[in-house]
Amino acid sequence: MNSCESIETTVRAKPVQSVGVAIAAGFVLSRLPVAGILGLAIRVALSLVRPALLVLGGVKAWDLIQSRQADLTQAAPENNL
Repeated sequence: MNSCESIETTVRAKPVQSVGVAIAAGFVLSRLPVAGILGLAIRVALSLVRPALLVLGGVKAWDLIQSRQADLTQAAPENNL
């Protein structure tokens, strides 16, 4: 028996209690400051975008420098021949 069947069985067995729980859950959810929490999360995420892009750019630049140095190191012995 999965959870959906279990919930359905409980609702059919105790319909008044199930409606009461649904109403209480709806009331609690309506009182939560979802918009404020979501807005705060978006502001925090947007404020972290610039530093994240800066770090990613630095990592890519370091990778490019390292690969060019490796290419020059490999090409240097060939030029000496």
